[in-house]
Amino acid sequence: MEGSTIHAIIADINKYQSFQHLRSAVSDAAKVQQVLEDELKANIVDFLDDEKATKAGILESISSLPRKVKRNDAIIFFFSGYAAYAGRLQDEGGPVGIICPVDVFAEGGISDKSLMQAFDQVAKSCGNNIVRCLCLHWPLISLTFIVSYRQFFWTVRPKF
Repeated sequence: MEGSTIHAIIADINKYQSFQHLRSAVSDAAKVQQVLEDELKANIVDFLDDEKATKAGILESISSLPRKVKRNDAIIFFFSGYAAYAGRLQDEGGPVGIICPVDVFAEGGISDKSLMQAFDQVAKSCGNNIVRCLCLHWPLISLTFIVSYRQFFWTVRPKF
């Protein structure tokens, strides 16, 4: 990827409207931002912190990438916040995993399928150099859960 640029969207939420507040999502994201900027010289396209990390804000940030990124540039999406299961998809029959934006109770979560579809649209314009890194906190336990897009993997461990 010589000559290409790394672009990142970072979304993190400590202060949820209807959940117990998290302690480390924002600080974890700040550390990721520092590594991306200092070590990898990445361009932070959007940093969606707490109240800015709405469902519409996250999806708009993803959908805006083709206007901001050249083909075959690398794209990193980092989300640190709550995740949940939200029932079942009729066509798949299994539980639906969602990330929880700050307005999850008013607007709903963003399903793993919706994220994949959004990044598939981006990949059509920008290429397949996309990494999704989800540092998820479940309501009762915190854990690291990595979802990769294509063949790229990145591991992050949240504070417990």
